[in-house]
Amino acid sequence: MSLIFTKTDINVLLYEVFNEVNNLAMDKQLQYDLLLPRISLIAFVDQDALKKALSNLTYNAVKYAERKVSIKLASFNSDDRMFNIEIKNDGALIPTERRSRSHELAELQKGSLTLIQVEGGSNLLLLSIPILQDQAPAAHPLQEDFISRLQTIIYNNISDMKLNVDELAKLMNMSRPTLYRRIKELSDLTPNELINISRQKKAAELLSQKTYNITQIAAMVGYSVQSNFSRDFQKHYGMSPSIYMNTIRGTNTLSN
Repeated sequence: MSLIFTKTDINVLLYEVFNEVNNLAMDKQLQYDLLLPRISLIAFVDQDALKKALSNLTYNAVKYAERKVSIKLASFNSDDRMFNIEIKNDGALIPTERRSRSHELAELQKGSLTLIQVEGGSNLLLLSIPILQDQAPAAHPLQEDFISRLQTIIYNNISDMKLNVDELAKLMNMSRPTLYRRIKELSDLTPNELINISRQKKAAELLSQKTYNITQIAAMVGYSVQSNFSRDFQKHYGMSPSIYMNTIRGTNTLSN
């Protein structure tokens, strides 16, 4: 798997993850806190991979907590090469299989995920990620133009269940082999994998709006069978569409 590193505000990313799981924390009547430095941390990360790792860890920390959960971005200075995110709860230890995907995503970004037993019965998961990556330099303008055009065409046709590499090649006015090669070079994904990931991202966006039901959203992102949509969404985000929808809560609070 090849990651795409982009300049990312880690404070904002953590805020989004915190809000996604806030509803579940409230249902369990937990003390749920987000602790951020006053100065935003800007890092070059694969935003999608990091968010998936954080969402998985936070969701499970809340799920297994008894009374409280906290997410903390540790203080940092200009000399630091890594940034550290602490996810802490006071309940049962998150099972290894629930942490494995986040561990893999951390390692892909040359980081680590460490479990620390804290005095007093709390569990602390320490996620450490480099602030800069070797692949951080910006893409060539022609590559950026290709990626932008590709994303626009995919999202404009996301409801078409027949959208595949052949149809995408026609819409991009490129041969199938050329399109396949260029997407593979930039992302290490096949065109069909890229289309599927785009479907899941659009579905997550629609689920967060809470305007449509899951059956409607499945059709809106190109699925004729809802069970197939639920399977692919679960594989991508580590939770079902219904759980994802229930954990999304648009709020500006940092604790409950």
